Amino acid sequence: VATKMRTHPPQPYVQAFVVCREIFEDHHSGEYLLFAPRSAFRVEEFPGSIKFAVYAHLTELHGKYRLELRLEDSEGDILWAVRADPPVKHDDPLMPHRFAFRDLKVRVTTPGRYDLLLVSEEIEIGRHPLWLMEEEPPGEMPSSE
Repeated sequence: VATKMRTHPPQPYVQAFVVCREIFEDHHSGEYLLFAPRSAFRVEEFPGSIKFAVYAHLTELHGKYRLELRLEDSEGDILWAVRADPPVKHDDPLMPHRFAFRDLKVRVTTPGRYDLLLVSEEIEIGRHPLWLMEEEPPGEMPSSE
């Protein structure tokens, strides 16, 4: 009796994994416009939220992929995750695939370093460090005595 094993598609190669404030798509060309790429966020107060978008440029895809983003804290604990729905389907491994996660909002409780992971079929294929800092209160003008 033959048992049917679940086979994973080949692991994609990540050519770009960019966190930015927003991603726009040009309706004429279909090209993505990445606005304000970043690795650091200033949060008004903690706990608070960060808003962002993620662009991924992948190659060597052949099959159906469940792409997921995960936010890890400095201890490696997963604080948040979002999965692309529907899964990405790509049949030509020679052609690159562009993918955008838009309008993401994550609640964070403390400042510090975090890691944003790009995951495919439960395998980490990309990692982007993020630094979250408390916004400096508006300072007073130095006195000119």
